[in-house]
Amino acid sequence: MYFNGKDSAKRYALYRPNIHPKVIQIIKSNIKSEKPIRYALDVGCGTGQSAIALKALAEKVIAIDISPDMISQAPRSEQVEYICAAAEAIPLRNAIFHLISVGLSLHWFERGKFMTEAVRLIKPRGLLVIYDNFFSGVMRENDEFQKWFRGTFMRKFPTPPRDCRPLEDKKLRRYGFGLEKEVDYEENITYNLDQLVGYVTTMTNTVAALKKGIVELDVVLDWLESSIRPFFIGQDKCTILHRGWIKFLKKLDN
Repeated sequence: MYFNGKDSAKRYALYRPNIHPKVIQIIKSNIKSEKPIRYALDVGCGTGQSAIALKALAEKVIAIDISPDMISQAPRSEQVEYICAAAEAIPLRNAIFHLISVGLSLHWFERGKFMTEAVRLIKPRGLLVIYDNFFSGVMRENDEFQKWFRGTFMRKFPTPPRDCRPLEDKKLRRYGFGLEKEVDYEENITYNLDQLVGYVTTMTNTVAALKKGIVELDVVLDWLESSIRPFFIGQDKCTILHRGWIKFLKKLDN
């Protein structure tokens, strides 16, 4: 489990930019609900950013994550209840949610088992909304950063295996869902040097190497700081392009 561990969870809570409110607003504008959804489930909530953002859509949010350390970093709210559980075995009763959201985490799940749980938990004609967000490596102020990110960083810290199979409508129908809509989005996020270095330490490329004991955190921080600092010459902050997608899946009628 890449994100279990108190140090990893603290870094995640401190350095991950909060892209979720923008995504939830896009979701809200697409579902066009005139009143708040009564119950929503947030799967893979991590340190709670996605769950807190989901309050804009739902009266009550149940948020689950397999890592107790991640949940320990989540902000508390009367609207949000956190449960430590796996996405493939959710300890809740059938057909209680109008909306289930999965942000930045589907690729870590056993997809078939999770989809079986999702179709069990969601109400008839309910929505399963899955979204992701990607650090593009595009620095608006300096084109050379992307070359460093792809050519140096990614070679030193390869991306660990994950399930990146596309969500195809034909396969989704086997689980009881239909792909209703897809939306792509972009966001420019501002970082100072410390924030950008910290963010890169939360990427699974880096986290996987730390978990395996290939390298120590202090060594990684020193290397990242010395490698990234030259891109900040003449500026205190930079702007990085993040890209993402949102997929709206409707539970099919039996």
